[in-house]
Amino acid sequence: MKTTIACEQAPKPVGCYSQGILSKDIVFLSGQILINPATGNIDGHNIEVQTMQIFENIRAILNHMGLNFSHVVKLC
Repeated sequence: MKTTIACEQAPKPVGCYSQGILSKDIVFLSGQILINPATGNIDGHNIEVQTMQIFENIRAILNHMGLNFSHVVKLC
């Protein structure tokens, strides 16, 4: 059984995909974007700030699932 992940603390998907999928006991996250969900804007003018926003978005989805970065097996 697959469950679609929808987290309000992360940006809503821009296209026809979801933030992630829960399949059995494995969570698969889609590629995340650098939009700040609080403002709906791209914040920061350099790659460091924008990358941190992406990781904050990933953190929000993980937290929504009761997980954290220690549960991550692979990043691509």
